[in-house]
Amino acid sequence: MITVSRTTFEKNNKPNQTHSYDTGSAWQNLALEGASRGYVVHGMQGFDYEKAKNILQLPENYQVEAMIAIGKRAPADQLPPEIQEKETPSMRKPIDEIAFEGVFQG
Repeated sequence: MITVSRTTFEKNNKPNQTHSYDTGSAWQNLALEGASRGYVVHGMQGFDYEKAKNILQLPENYQVEAMIAIGKRAPADQLPPEIQEKETPSMRKPIDEIAFEGVFQG
């Protein structure tokens, strides 16, 4: 699945500054709903965005955001050994590395 956002409002065609944010919110709800139904929902980048836009014949006021794979999890023992080794939870950054009070501390 390819997620796409409209960069302008439908009602007046003015720029929509939160189009990516809005699409991200929709993506999150899709992922949560899929997980609640027993699916694995995985967002991805690293594909040819321009090619996707051309294949989908998107107008200029639409932007390709991401690709999503949706499926059922197979048993890990069915994966090739090099992929099985990667089947571990990823570490998360501590909250103080991603959130702060006051001015930007990047």
